Amino acid sequence: VINLAKKANHNYHRAKAYRYLGDLNESKQTLDSAYYYYDKAEKLYKTDSTDKLDLARIAMYKAGILYDLGFNGESEIEIVKALEFFNEINHPQFEFEANVLMALNLKELKEYNDALKYYNKIPNLIEEMGKDKSVATCWLAYYNNMGSYYIEIREHNLAKDYLEKGL
Repeated sequence: VINLAKKANHNYHRAKAYRYLGDLNESKQTLDSAYYYYDKAEKLYKTDSTDKLDLARIAMYKAGILYDLGFNGESEIEIVKALEFFNEINHPQFEFEANVLMALNLKELKEYNDALKYYNKIPNLIEEMGKDKSVATCWLAYYNNMGSYYIEIREHNLAKDYLEKGL
């Protein structure tokens, strides 16, 4: 697919193929290869795509890999890119995911006040998602993440409150 798209000068289709290779490698936990393919996809999307969602997704995928590898500062940079794209489009689910990942990164970097600013954006994003089944899971993730946050900063009563909401 990549060679055919290259011959036809279809950067968008090459980018999609690289993204799928990134997805495949991420599912196999070969994160260095996944990051490599996502990076190649991003470069091609930038040259041939006006779809901000594609660019935002790639930034999120790269941020997730960097977070998993413990590169929180680098992950934060990718999330900032994704959030800039999300400001131009309306996609509460991905915006939710970006804010969660940003808060988790900032918590790991011990930037607790900044992490809380991102956590505080999450309830509105969940409300914007409506009433589908994934919303309940989002609330559970929010409560558990908030509980973990408050444990980290030694506010055990608040942690307990959030963790009980998640039960």
